[in-house]
Amino acid sequence: MRLTDREREVVRLLCEGHLFKTAARELGVSESTVERHLENARDRNNAKTTTQVCVMAVKEGLIK
Repeated sequence: MRLTDREREVVRLLCEGHLFKTAARELGVSESTVERHLENARDRNNAKTTTQVCVMAVKEGLIK
């Protein structure tokens, strides 16, 4: 799985159950930036959903 450091942070927060709004607040960015990072992570890894990205990240040990 290929993720930038920022995409990894976004994926981790969303997989932990954060909403875009709370993830954005924690990272100090806008909700649209969080959405863009997630979209890039999905596209780069041929995933259609956030859940697929989370499963891939957990399987590869990128997040716990």
